[in-house]
Amino acid sequence: MGNFNDETVLSTFDQILHEITEKEQFYTMFLYHNCGTVGIINKKASQLCDGSQWRREFDINVVNMIQFNNMVLKYIGEQVSLRRFIINITSLLAIQAFPSLVQYGVTKAAREAFFRGLACEEPGLRILSYSPGPVDTDMHDMVAEQSYDPAIRASFQRHADNEDAGVNRKTLTAQETVNKLLGIIQKNTFESGSRIDYFDAE
Repeated sequence: MGNFNDETVLSTFDQILHEITEKEQFYTMFLYHNCGTVGIINKKASQLCDGSQWRREFDINVVNMIQFNNMVLKYIGEQVSLRRFIINITSLLAIQAFPSLVQYGVTKAAREAFFRGLACEEPGLRILSYSPGPVDTDMHDMVAEQSYDPAIRASFQRHADNEDAGVNRKTLTAQETVNKLLGIIQKNTFESGSRIDYFDAE
């Protein structure tokens, strides 16, 4: 995702969206927010004292995402797309604390709060915060290698089966969790602005 504090990036996105929506109408819009960083995981919360680093985390994970989201909505309104879905990829850590993952949890919680507010104000949107479970990704491996907490490192190891840690009941493939998400969207019975976890969904 570009830096939306950069006027060149802003104008480029603005121009692209204008050109797309000027020529096309869409029956359904799907906007997925899956960009993000894990933050500093080799320190405790009480050691995270660098204000500029905190601001970078919020700019990348929250502020830029909101700016991009609202720029898309500016051009793709109800007159352009009859149905508009926004999928925010979230995490269990937005609602449950775990050692070393404080910054990740804080930014995920902020994103969920934004989308709850947006859903309240814009009833024409279908908004879901989907928690995909522990997926086999580079970020998953990073936590396994760099977390300061031994229990977290152990629970994020590949093929770990450690329910006591709470985070990692089963490491999922991307295909598994995407299939679950698509099923939820297809049913389209969720409350707009709500969160659904992979392990909660039927």
